[in-house]
Amino acid sequence: MTPRQRNKYFALFNKVRSHWLKTGSLTSVETDKRRHALHLKALGKDKSSKALTNTDLDKIYAVFEAEIDPGNFKAQMAAQESPDHRRRAMIGRCAEAMLLVITETDRRDIDDARESYLGGIANNVCGSRHWPPIDTETLRKVMGIAERKAAKIKHDQKANGDPF
Repeated sequence: MTPRQRNKYFALFNKVRSHWLKTGSLTSVETDKRRHALHLKALGKDKSSKALTNTDLDKIYAVFEAEIDPGNFKAQMAAQESPDHRRRAMIGRCAEAMLLVITETDRRDIDDARESYLGGIANNVCGSRHWPPIDTETLRKVMGIAERKAAKIKHDQKANGDPF
């Protein structure tokens, strides 16, 4: 978990904790045990907050939101849909990075060229030309490779005095 994620996690948990203390449903000592019970409810197992993944955090945020305001369906749905939003953002970042990689001759059919390049990277990473990759971890790797490749091209263009 990054420091920013950790801050968000504990800021949201502090709202949950305050809610419990205001309603008198739990004492200060019981809140930490209840936090771990919410981890169990969200993940199916108790997991240290230090070991949470992005997907784990999304599930826990949804459970925290439900504790604070059980009637706020919109906030709960937003937290649950977060992994899909993050995945779409990663696919967009891959596509954007590929715009620098695609050569002038490939620009005639830019969508096919982009799919071909990204499929090739996915094949090198996991042995499957399926684009976008089914699993998020492979997508994250492909995104990293594509962005590093684009950054190198930008650096080379800048070094050669190319304004683009």
